[in-house]
Amino acid sequence: MAGTASVRTSALLSAFAAPVVLVATIVIAGIMAPDSYDAARQTISDLATIDPGGWVMTLGIGLSGALTIVTALGLNGVRRVARMTLMVAGVCGVLVALIPVDLNESAHLVVAGGNLGLYAVWPVTALSRSPAAPRAVGPGVSIAAAGVLLAVLGWVLYETQGGDLLGLSERICVTANLIWPLIVAFSLRRDP
Repeated sequence: MAGTASVRTSALLSAFAAPVVLVATIVIAGIMAPDSYDAARQTISDLATIDPGGWVMTLGIGLSGALTIVTALGLNGVRRVARMTLMVAGVCGVLVALIPVDLNESAHLVVAGGNLGLYAVWPVTALSRSPAAPRAVGPGVSIAAAGVLLAVLGWVLYETQGGDLLGLSERICVTANLIWPLIVAFSLRRDP
């Protein structure tokens, strides 16, 4: 499959926009948050519940999930299971925004966990053993990427047990999760 045919332009643009939107809204909502909000300790879901900027964070979470869905639909150069895994991760992201932690904590944690977990395994679902496959979906790179994402997810899980850096670990995790599809999309565009 030719490089330009294996990824739609819409997927490349949405893959670029997703981390930019999320990081920008984290910064904007953080600036709007009261001094009592501690970004190192508190999650972006907590930030989404704080006025006056909570709506900004909610919008960023939902939009980054929607952009991930667009990315999944346009990554023609990866296996169907990879596109579906990424799409469900995006749907979970949208649901994280629609089910605020202060409204239904259990449901929020389920969709947030689904979002983070699916992103972490996504590189393995995109793995290709074809010699013609772009480097980003080759076995070594895919397994390494999944290892890094699972390690960062492990850090988040560790911090949920009373750690002082839950907010920081979560921000690093979600940013890394959103950057990997961008790397894959660029690889599909570049490598024939």
